[in-house]
Formats: sequence, structure tokens, C-alpha cells
Amino acid sequence: MPPKAKKRKTTASEDGEEVALGQEPALIADRSISDTLSHCAQLVTTITNENISLRKQVADLQQKKETLSATVEALEEGEQRRTDWYQRHIADLKEENHRLWQTIMRLTSELGSEKKRIEKYKTLEKLLKEFLEGRI
Repeated sequence: MPPKAKKRKTTASEDGEEVALGQEPALIADRSISDTLSHCAQLVTTITNENISLRKQVADLQQKKETLSATVEALEEGEQRRTDWYQRHIADLKEENHRLWQTIMRLTSELGSEKKRIEKYKTLEKLLKEFLEGRI
């Protein structure tokens, strides 16, 4: 039986590369520091880009807020003008309605007087007719 081959004892490094156990720790540490610094630099770049993007989004949202505020203010002013116009128009209509009511009352009163006058004329006509016919 052939002698069994001894397995080399290894461990995986952070980047997945196998490193023999007992390898110089300084090399592993140097690689880890270099990888960490590179990773930190990538994170700083990513965070900086996200920060720039967020600042742009904030500026865009601020502009939209100002635009919406101006629009709301204009709509409120327009609504107030319409409300004022409607109130004036309603007041004018109420005044005209009151004048028409007064005219109707006056005409109704005159109509009543005319009816009485017509009744008097009818009575006079009837009496005159009876007089002419010799009944009176």
C-alpha cells in the first residue's frame, strides 16, 4: 500500500484564496489592510455619490414644494375672488328680488283697487241700465 499523501493544512482568506497555514501573518495583514482600505475608498465614493444624488433630490423636492406653494396660494386667491364675486352677485340678486317683491305688492294692491273700481262701474252700469229700462 502506497503511503498516504499528507494534506496541507490551509485556510481561506477573506477574498476566498487559500493560504497555507503558517504563512507569514504580515503578508495576510498587509493584504487585509489593503483590501480594507480599498473597500473603504469604494464606500466613501458610493456614499459621496449617494449624498450628491440625495442633495439633488432634496433640491428638486424643494423646487416642487415652492411651485406647489405658489400654486396653492394662487388657487386660494382665485377662490377668494370667486367667493367675493358670488357674495356680491347674491347681494345684487337679493336686492333685485326685494324690488320685484315690492313691485308685485304694489301691482297687487293696484289690481285690488282696479277690481273695486270695476265692480263700482259694473254696479253703476247695472243701475244705469235699470234706470234706462225704467225699472228704477
